[in-house]
Amino acid sequence: MGRNGGTVTAPAAGTASRYPLYLVSYFLMAIAASMAGVAMSFGVLAKTGSTALLAINLALYFLPALLSPVSGAAVDRYGTRPVLAASIAARVVLLAAFAATVAWWTAPASVAVLMTITLLVGILKLPTSPAMRKVFTRTLPADRYVKGNAHLSIAGQSGAALSFLLVGAAIDRFDAPMVLATAAGVFALVGVLTWPLAHATRSPNSAATTRRLAVDTAGFVALKTSPVLLASTAMTLATVIAFTPTEAVLPGQMQDQGHGASGFTHFLLAYSLGVLAGGVLIGRLDDPRHFRRLVPAAATVLVLAVAGLGLSAGIAVLLALGLIIGACCAMLESVAMARIHQHADEAVQGRVFAALHGTESVVRAGVLGLIAAATALGVGRLLWLAAAVPVLVLTAAAVARPGRDRVPEGEPVEAS
Repeated sequence: MGRNGGTVTAPAAGTASRYPLYLVSYFLMAIAASMAGVAMSFGVLAKTGSTALLAINLALYFLPALLSPVSGAAVDRYGTRPVLAASIAARVVLLAAFAATVAWWTAPASVAVLMTITLLVGILKLPTSPAMRKVFTRTLPADRYVKGNAHLSIAGQSGAALSFLLVGAAIDRFDAPMVLATAAGVFALVGVLTWPLAHATRSPNSAATTRRLAVDTAGFVALKTSPVLLASTAMTLATVIAFTPTEAVLPGQMQDQGHGASGFTHFLLAYSLGVLAGGVLIGRLDDPRHFRRLVPAAATVLVLAVAGLGLSAGIAVLLALGLIIGACCAMLESVAMARIHQHADEAVQGRVFAALHGTESVVRAGVLGLIAAATALGVGRLLWLAAAVPVLVLTAAAVARPGRDRVPEGEPVEAS
């Protein structure tokens, strides 16, 4: 049982020994996802030459996040093993189909096919994240959740960084279809590696098993009604808002300041190294006494670093800020996700993590929309100060009131 009444099933004996396999799977999944995303974009751009079609393709990829309540309900209702296997297998098939469509291009029919495949990938990938999170809960004991999430930050960011370093050169040398086929092969390997992990069976919760699969808001309700989960969500959203402007604002800023595209890729690399450093630090300081001091410090430094991006033009300072932002985001997210693993009832964990993922996607899209509007108005570097404000508010709320669930001992933290 989690603190404050959150029911969390203890891992079965010996499941922690499979944790290295879980980390390897997570690492390879990050490589495959990053590789596939870049190759899909370059495939569309290479064949159509249209930035507008590329934007539409990206929108179709992220838009299905609105269906996260359905994907979370599927994880809880059917269990993690079959849902995760089906989600990964679907991605293998769809990426292979995308590669074939690009390789044997026939305009304009191929455009519609690629858009359809992208939409299906966006839908069928949704259960992967909540299923892997629920497997994580079954793999480690609760007292290792923070350190485990630090490991996940390191594995995920290392995989993404390695993929970004290699995928551009691979596309230039072998073309996008070959890279997509490789990504499909890596996902197939991930499917094999995740099969023997400690999976959660279908939920014993009657609401998860007797209703037909549909939009289920139990995850959103749990995030809203549990003070611990709400504070953790606020901390996670703060990291999303802190990083999102770097994708939309920083490329142009680097160009204007004479640092070019290489300056932007170097910033992303610095951010990745920061995530690795933050993950290592929070993993070594796996003690609640340290969290009470480290989390407020990381939140304060994150706010200052985001605001600092609008005040500096020197590449060395910008790279240092990227390193700091990555480290702070890793520390805050590791603690936040550990709290969710510990306090969310396992019966609704699929829906809770799906709701969190959907919320993050919606907030990210909203931030990008506001940035587009603000840029059109010529706001300039004040965007960084504007981004720092909600980061300050969210982290302050999460740190000042981490929350205690108002649920009697012995009752799960859930809402279904």
